[in-house]
Amino acid sequence: MFALCMCCSSWNFFFATTDMVPRDEHQLSAIKLQHNKECKGLIEQIRYLKAKFTRESSLRFALGYQKQYLAVLLSKFQKRSVFTQ
Repeated sequence: MFALCMCCSSWNFFFATTDMVPRDEHQLSAIKLQHNKECKGLIEQIRYLKAKFTRESSLRFALGYQKQYLAVLLSKFQKRSVFTQ
């Protein structure tokens, strides 16, 4: 049986071996339920990693500005010290 998997958006062959062929509707629904739970888990992981990436990239961006600001302040102090000596 070929079907489109909603969580990974690809065509999968769900029952590759004869061992995985469901024998009744209950077993089929159990396999589908397990698949849906795995998809939800993957979606949660993706959301977590996306939020982590967003936090880290914004922190990195802010640190770049802080570095530029501190470099400007340092150059001003160095110019002042040269004039006072």
